[in-house]
Formats: sequence, C-alpha cells, structure tokens
Amino acid sequence: MRKKTFTFYDHVGDVIEKIGKKPYIPHKEIDFSWDCGKIYSISNSIVMPTCDAAVGYLGIPSTAAGIMIGRARTYVVPLIYLYNNESALREVLACSTNHISYDCIQYSDENDCLKKLETSLRSFYE
Repeated sequence: MRKKTFTFYDHVGDVIEKIGKKPYIPHKEIDFSWDCGKIYSISNSIVMPTCDAAVGYLGIPSTAAGIMIGRARTYVVPLIYLYNNESALREVLACSTNHISYDCIQYSDENDCLKKLETSLRSFYE
C-alpha cells in the first residue's frame, strides 16, 4: 500500500512539474534517518510557509497529512483536496475553522485525478 501511495504522490509531482512548478514530495525530499523533529521542521516550518499552494490527498487517513493540512491553514496556503470518498472531504472541512481551500477534486481513478489536478493548477496559476 505504501509503495502504491508513494507512486501516486510521484504522479502528482509530475503534474506539478508539467505546469512548470517545483513540487515538494516528502518521501523524495527527506532522509528517513532524520529524527522526527527535523522532518517536521522542514515540512511544516520551512516548506509550508513558503509554498504557493498545497495538495492534500484524503485517500488514506494520516497524521502527517492532517498536520500538513493544518499548517497550510495556519499559513493561509490555498489547499487543493484530492478525494474519492465524499465523507473524507466532509470530515476535513468540518474540522476547518477558516475553510481555506482553492479546489476540491473528486475523482474516480488516478488518471481522472491527475487530469483534474492539472486543470485546477493551470487555473490557479493563471
């Protein structure tokens, strides 16, 4: 499951690169020998405050994804949510006090998701 998820993240990164932007894909950017504090600091204190937008994948419940979404909200970073289960989106939006989102992309399969993400990102950067 982890390998499949990482492959999906890689494909999301490919879409971001395709529109001329640099993605931050944690499993490619960090060294897993680092301690949790360093990983947290880089992802949430350096990357998140300086990014244009964040893509939140709601397919697998994850503490790390929840923290990333929370930090994006803290820094008022527009979020693009990717989801295939509507209840996952409702749960995330119900926990939000500021409802900062740019787009919510419901998809049927990975190809559908990546096409919709590219369209959304191109619109965001116009």
